[in-house]
Amino acid sequence: MKELIVELLPKIVKLAEKLKDVHKSVLPKLTAGTSTEISLTREELACVLANCFLCKFPNSHGQHDAEFVQLNFIG
Repeated sequence: MKELIVELLPKIVKLAEKLKDVHKSVLPKLTAGTSTEISLTREELACVLANCFLCKFPNSHGQHDAEFVQLNFIG
């Protein structure tokens, strides 16, 4: 457990902070029933997943952009 907190968590936080640096445009909202697609590099996807893990995307109370409410890793 110590390794998670001391080694892995800081790396996840750094990845989350890099999202705006590695992906310059706004991530589009993808909805069911549409044929929209996006391409992300491994680094961009890692940054998105890090933000999801840290629940950095908006919540249902609209504290951020309510576009990404389903991306958080909350039950």
